[in-house]
Amino acid sequence: MQNTSELSASAPLKVLVVDDERTNRMVIEAMLRKMGHESILANSGKEGIEMVLQHRPDMVLMDVMMPEMSGYDAVRELRKLPEGQLPIIFLTALSKAEDIIDGLNAGGDDYLHKPIHYELLKSKIKMVYERRWLLANLAHQNQLLLEYKERLDQDRKTAVRFADRLSARDHINDPAVKFFLQHTEDFGGDLVAAARTPDGQIHALLTDSAGHGLAAALSIFPLVSPFYKMTSKGLDIKVIIAELNARVKEFTTLPNYVTATIVSVNPREGVMEVWNGGSPEAILLAEGKGVIRRFSSTHLPLGILAKDKFDDSVERFDFGKKRCKLVLYSDGLTELPERDGIALDLQSLLGQYEFTSDSFNDIVQYISNAIENQPITDDIALLGISFSKEQDDAELAAIEDIHIQQQQTSANFSEAGLVTSWQVEMTFTAPQLKHLDVVPMLMNITSTIETGGVDAGAFMVLSELFNNALDHGVLKLDSVLKHADDGMAEYYDTRAARLEALEEANIRICVSLIESEQGQWLKLSVHDSGDGFEYEQYQRRGVSENQRHGRGLNLVCSMCDRVEFTDKGASVVAYLPWVTS
Repeated sequence: MQNTSELSASAPLKVLVVDDERTNRMVIEAMLRKMGHESILANSGKEGIEMVLQHRPDMVLMDVMMPEMSGYDAVRELRKLPEGQLPIIFLTALSKAEDIIDGLNAGGDDYLHKPIHYELLKSKIKMVYERRWLLANLAHQNQLLLEYKERLDQDRKTAVRFADRLSARDHINDPAVKFFLQHTEDFGGDLVAAARTPDGQIHALLTDSAGHGLAAALSIFPLVSPFYKMTSKGLDIKVIIAELNARVKEFTTLPNYVTATIVSVNPREGVMEVWNGGSPEAILLAEGKGVIRRFSSTHLPLGILAKDKFDDSVERFDFGKKRCKLVLYSDGLTELPERDGIALDLQSLLGQYEFTSDSFNDIVQYISNAIENQPITDDIALLGISFSKEQDDAELAAIEDIHIQQQQTSANFSEAGLVTSWQVEMTFTAPQLKHLDVVPMLMNITSTIETGGVDAGAFMVLSELFNNALDHGVLKLDSVLKHADDGMAEYYDTRAARLEALEEANIRICVSLIESEQGQWLKLSVHDSGDGFEYEQYQRRGVSENQRHGRGLNLVCSMCDRVEFTDKGASVVAYLPWVTS
């Protein structure tokens, strides 16, 4: 039997004629030959079944009244076989309605009375076969659709797993950061990311791509890797957000864009920076005070402006020593459907944000209750960050302890017998000091030479030395500014203004690895073109717990085996114990 899914409905057929009368078989054979069809002849029901199995015909013309096995019984047996699922027309002299019904119930497709009329037989064959052909073709198409759906489902599952890997949600393992993400489809345009810089600052990102589904997700995937890589190197969020804008601009086209909020929190300094481009306001809460700051959108979303027109300016806020929580969210949270006639109230939601370990989980449960059994129309992203000076001091102490242990396991530092393994020296003038992120760049060189990640202790020590050289030596900033209300914000604003106006200045930095039989040290030398600063006051008086300046220098001295100041503080050399991993 030919494949009916491939055979045309008007093609020549192989027709089995089953009739115990030889004359009837000859007449029908002649008619079929005239129609252009091939005939196979059988003189009994039993032989007809054998012919079906042997020759696989396209159609059967079955007589009803035959000895031994009637046409009805033969068809019933045929229908039990896989090969017997083909068009069958009964040919008989019986004309009662009951006979026709019996034939159809036995499995026949149609009924034709004897004597056989040529044109009527031709029409019946065409009609029955076309019907069978359409059904078979439909079944074939359905099978193709099922196979396509299976492949599509498999591709979707693979894509979802791949998307989960690309979104890197498993990278968020900081106990200070919690998040909730709910997509309307398998793929979503909302993204959350968070990580620490080598010196312990928290960088967080929340984005919302225009649209839904895979198209929206494709706009945010290029942002994940640069965010984490640049954060791990300690780059400033202004540098990171400019790179993310360039990525969206490169990989998407308008009207697609990505709203984003990127945050840098420095608990040690008690200051934070926020860039908001088209996102809902970020909300800062303080323990016992409620909402103390709202960071509204002041920029266009990512991907709209070209590099030369993009604004990377950030909003700074001095939160001091307060115990705080920062909440970022996408507009899907503000567009949640009503439940029992009452829309979700964001202010009430934040009002539940108590300073307990379960507070974020309580909010997530509140949201889950609100959307239960209701379709959401937009992706939902929520990111919460907890921070305080006490929390940062504990994390800072852990980094400091590592290098103190290195000091304890090494011999007393001595310059005798020291050999330089490698050395990198660079001088930065005013143009570079304005635009380069110097410390991450040097630490990246160091980590490349040492074939390892950026060492947190080395990053912190070099950051303190460089910032002292730039802030006090070159820009002549007074750290006392940090003690005023909003002092850190004022300090950074003054710093930015003086740096922008800087014309003549330089800072020379030399990073080298020195070693002897007693151990290895990272030698960090920093010299600035300024007049120096009063470093002796910190060594002489120490730093109080509440003081917001001078703490970094004490940290450097505690982590290093030796710190030497010359040229009234304009030059400093620090020897940090180094253990190659």
